Amino acid sequence: MAVAQAARATYRELPGNHFAGATSLYLDFLHDPASVEAFFPPPFDDSAALDRIVKQVSGREYAREDLRTALLEMADDYRASDRARSNIELLAHKDTLVVFSGQQVGLFTGPLYTIYKALSTERWAAELTSKLGRPVVPCFWLSTDDHDFAEVDHVRVPRGDDLLTLQYKPSCPSSGDPVGRLVIDSQMESVIRELQDALPRSEFSDDVFRTIRECYAEGTRFASAFGRLWYAMFPQSGLIPVSPCNRNFKKLARPYLEGALKDDAKLYEAYSKASAALERSGYHQQVYKTERQTMLFYQQFKRHSLHHDDNDGYVWEGGEPVTADWLAKTIAERPDYFSPNVLLRPIVQNGVFPTIGVTLGPSETAYYAQIGGIHDHFGVPRPLILPRTSVSIIERSVARRIKKLDIQIEALQKDRDAEIARVLRASFPSDLERQFDRAEQRVGDAFDDIHQGVVDFEITLDKPLRAAAARAKREMRQVAQKAYAANKRKLEESESQIRRVGMQLFPEGGFQERTFNVVYYWARYGPDFLTGLYDNLPAGPRSHLLWEL
Repeated sequence: MAVAQAARATYRELPGNHFAGATSLYLDFLHDPASVEAFFPPPFDDSAALDRIVKQVSGREYAREDLRTALLEMADDYRASDRARSNIELLAHKDTLVVFSGQQVGLFTGPLYTIYKALSTERWAAELTSKLGRPVVPCFWLSTDDHDFAEVDHVRVPRGDDLLTLQYKPSCPSSGDPVGRLVIDSQMESVIRELQDALPRSEFSDDVFRTIRECYAEGTRFASAFGRLWYAMFPQSGLIPVSPCNRNFKKLARPYLEGALKDDAKLYEAYSKASAALERSGYHQQVYKTERQTMLFYQQFKRHSLHHDDNDGYVWEGGEPVTADWLAKTIAERPDYFSPNVLLRPIVQNGVFPTIGVTLGPSETAYYAQIGGIHDHFGVPRPLILPRTSVSIIERSVARRIKKLDIQIEALQKDRDAEIARVLRASFPSDLERQFDRAEQRVGDAFDDIHQGVVDFEITLDKPLRAAAARAKREMRQVAQKAYAANKRKLEESESQIRRVGMQLFPEGGFQERTFNVVYYWARYGPDFLTGLYDNLPAGPRSHLLWEL
């Protein structure tokens, strides 16, 4: 793909029910925000709401110099771009605001939607900077406190008609460590080599995998490799990485960790009230929490959920019971031993940073509906929510098949087998079989018409005439069988092509962005593919987009 083509990248909407499978809460959030205004702030494009959140955030104090110190330390680790470092310096100024997105630190950046989320946040920050006339910088929360390594240890790419999954298996498997502590060992090379061998060779392949090897070198922290690969792919990016496991950042988060312990009952009440209201409105809860669960994890060694015990104390799996006083003292002295759960994490983020907006996917949006009261309890303004940009990439070969077979993309998403049946029915003349039957009948009738006259003329021609009639019918049937066989081959080939299109666009029935990794496209189309994404991905569309390469 040439540079000019990348620069002209355009998107079109997937027609119809473009978020099939999404929850009713998310669909209402996108298309009927008034119906869910009790759970969410006004839409991100509501100018009055934007003015209110800017005023609220501007009225609070933030430890900007301490933030600057922590973020520059992270930037060094992630080999951040000069533009990102400049944004960190901007954040130290009192008039600078923030928009946030975030994700788990998946292998080689994880599924495509991670990249879409980050890039749409950058675009949003630029638009808000222009609109507000003051700096708005994009930040990205790297979930380095997360301990479920199975969610980030693999990469998936299409290979022919199949979906290839490659898993990184360290020599010493993770067993509850926060991802931010994991260090890459020699087993990573086998994953990189397998991925390189599985993908089609191109003029870009060697450079792409050389870069991956540099970022994911043995001895590098797993989360650091994620950040380094981001800036290797997007050296023009101004995104600021935020690692919550950084010890300097933990000090900034300490007031929220302390508040979660001290006001646990009030926070549970706020959560319960919002969750009950959701269910009364016909929506389901995204996050379920019992009264015995706190909103904290204890992670001095492994990460464990912190629970109330039966004696007014606390306990975690594998640990001895401790008192509230012991916990409070430990949080004050070693906040890095603790991390927030999924409900408290956004409060920490939006409280430590001057956050006016967040970019969220469907699941994240749903649990934001449960934490409005928790924001209020801590006095943290509720940020506007930008739905993350959702995109399916259509390669040229896939586009040709769609056009040739007249595949309806929306129908393919809803019911792949039904769309296959529709296309195949249209590929063979519906009355051709009847035409062959009628032709065979006419051949027989023609011989019958002349049979008696020929026999009356010469009795010895009876047998040859019958043989000729039988032979003519047999040859007609052979022609028909060849047509049927040719049609079967065409049907099988067409079905295979339709299934390949389905696998490319909707692997395992979902959008490709939730499954495929960016390396597949980067290695095939080179840096111009990434430039096309960076320069053209829009922020805030409420429809799923199609990008035809």
